[in-house]
Amino acid sequence: MPMPQDMHSLAQEVVRSHQARAATVAQLRDDVASQKQATAAHLRDLDRAGGDAAAKQHGSLQKARANIAGAVAQKRSNAAASLKGLAASRQAKAHEQLAALVRGQADLAQAVGQKRAEVAAWLKDTAAAHRTTARQQRARLAGNKAQMARTESQRRSRVRGWLKSISADRDCARREWQAMDVKLRGPLAGGGGSSDEPSAGLPGLRDHVLKFISAHSAGTRLRELEQRFGLSRIQMAMLVKALVNSGRVRKQDLLYFAVDET
Repeated sequence: MPMPQDMHSLAQEVVRSHQARAATVAQLRDDVASQKQATAAHLRDLDRAGGDAAAKQHGSLQKARANIAGAVAQKRSNAAASLKGLAASRQAKAHEQLAALVRGQADLAQAVGQKRAEVAAWLKDTAAAHRTTARQQRARLAGNKAQMARTESQRRSRVRGWLKSISADRDCARREWQAMDVKLRGPLAGGGGSSDEPSAGLPGLRDHVLKFISAHSAGTRLRELEQRFGLSRIQMAMLVKALVNSGRVRKQDLLYFAVDET
């Protein structure tokens, strides 16, 4: 497709061609002028040559002038025809190039329109894809929120169950502690004493447990204490924990040792 640079080059080429033709015409005119000068000199020579020769040469001169005029006219005609043909050729070429430029602009406009339509379709498809993605993401987000709500509900239900279980365990421990306290008001189980010994309360049981732990310098396990005094694990654990908190017993790994107070 021709560009403005090509049009500019074409214009410069036309100008150069016109200048060349003008130079050719000027050269022809100079040639004619030179021939006229030569003829005038020849005529002067003929005049000086004499009357008879002048008359004879006058006829020849007239003929020569007629021939020169015909040649000049012919050359002028040929130059005019050449200029006209060249101008017509340049004009036709310019028209062709202009038509090609118009066709190129039309093709370019069509291509631009097609490209705009493609871009518009792509933008439309992209917007539709974005909307679909947004809907999917919103749906997934809603599903995640629902799942999180269900998970939170389940977690709260488990926590409530755990708290309820802890409360039940506390109630059970309280009942066992009360039962132990009632039990401790009677004779000690397996204490090795006679049946007519006075009953001992909780402080007395602690003292017996402390004495038993002190008698075993290698350490005593909680299971041994349970078997010795006939208490449940939770009852014996609470009793031993009270001794540990009071500083009279220490725990190392799974063994209990009496603390030497000396």
